[in-house]
Amino acid sequence: MIWALLAAYFLGGGAGGISGSMLTTASVKQLSEEAELLIEEPDRSDVVQQALKELRKEVKAFNKVFGKSGGQLAKSYKDHGAERDEVQAILADLNSGWETAQQRALDLRFELRDSLTGEEWAVLFGGK
Repeated sequence: MIWALLAAYFLGGGAGGISGSMLTTASVKQLSEEAELLIEEPDRSDVVQQALKELRKEVKAFNKVFGKSGGQLAKSYKDHGAERDEVQAILADLNSGWETAQQRALDLRFELRDSLTGEEWAVLFGGK
C-alpha cells in the first residue's frame, strides 16, 4: 500500500501533469506529436519541440531516481535493523529530487506557454 501511495504522490502529485493527468514520458511524447501537427510555423514548432524534449528527459531522469529510491527503501524495510533515520534520509533525498524535477517541469511549462498561441495552448492543455 505504501508503494502505491508513494507512486501517486511522487509521479502525479504536484506536477498536475498534462491536463491534470500523470506526467509520464508517454504523455509528453503524445503532447509532442500533437504539437507537431498543430503548430505550422517551423521556428515556433522547433522551440516547442525542444522544450518538450527537455521535459521528457526530466521525467525520464526522475523515473530513474524514483526507481533507485524504491530499491533503497525496499532494502531498508527488509533489513529490520535499519534505523528510522536511514529511511527518512532516503525519503528526504527522493523528496528533494521530486521538488527539483517539478520546478524544472514548471519552468518548461512556462516556456511552452510563451511559445504557443492561446488557441494552441487550449488545444494542447485545455479540457482533455
